[in-house]
Amino acid sequence: MSAPPVHDPPAAGVVRLPHTGLQVPDARLRVVRCRPHYVNRWEYRALLVRGEQRIGHIRGPLPDVAEPGPAGVAGGGPVVSFHPRGRAFTEAELEDFAAACRLDGQGLSSARVLTLLVDEYRIEQMVRGCARRGGVMARCCGEGWVHYIPLRAYPRSAGQCAAALAHLERASGVGGPWRIWDGQQWSPLSVGSGPDTSPGCA
Repeated sequence: MSAPPVHDPPAAGVVRLPHTGLQVPDARLRVVRCRPHYVNRWEYRALLVRGEQRIGHIRGPLPDVAEPGPAGVAGGGPVVSFHPRGRAFTEAELEDFAAACRLDGQGLSSARVLTLLVDEYRIEQMVRGCARRGGVMARCCGEGWVHYIPLRAYPRSAGQCAAALAHLERASGVGGPWRIWDGQQWSPLSVGSGPDTSPGCA
């Protein structure tokens, strides 16, 4: 995996992923499945596609058994790795893709990009699962942490927003700022606020 590139603005035409805030040059490159797998240790295996084409899979440690070390690295070797399927998408192409990605205006290593693609999928699945049960997901991001708490219904009135905020603070012990998934973006959970334009939780 390469070292992060220099910190420069993203190229025109990049797409900002809604849950992590990762900016990618091609939104067709995404994770569509992620499952736990055991070979000597528990890890996840995530299926990576470009459009409808399977191009390989990502392997990495499960969150509760991650090894210490810098992002994507432990014990001097990569923890998160890409395993291409044939020649449909090579490791060199992955390096080029990762070099064009940005998070908060900063370049990222390939391992970090892969991790964020997996995170984007996991959060999307969590949000969809909450919606299928008739609820809505709220979150609060801090430095190096994020709380996700489901609400039974989308709060629309000022009174409902106040009640939801009180519940979230009691449940998490965190005062905010809280944001709620409105189906397209994370919007501030407050009266008369516009859409969330802050970076994603990564």
